[in-house]
Amino acid sequence: MVRSFALLAVLMTATPLLAHEIGAEAKVKGNEVVVEVFYDDGTVGRDVIVTATDSAAKEIAKGKTDAKGLWKFPLPAPGKYTLLIDGGPGHKTKISVTVPTK
Repeated sequence: MVRSFALLAVLMTATPLLAHEIGAEAKVKGNEVVVEVFYDDGTVGRDVIVTATDSAAKEIAKGKTDAKGLWKFPLPAPGKYTLLIDGGPGHKTKISVTVPTK
């Protein structure tokens, strides 16, 4: 009975975990595409897996963000690319980046 009461007290005072959204931006800078990953609470997206695919859904680059939430890959041919941002369960999004013709 005492254990049941203790468990009930813990459950009644527990704060629910609130998920936060993951976001990202990608920009062409010189000869690279720079990806910045972040959460809606201002936390940087550290150790987040980023996969870049071309218009045929072929993987062209894959890597992990650094301590500042940044990941870079060499500039691909002109075109539109999709970036899958994977920060783990419940923290996934897709963004696109267009590499212009020079």
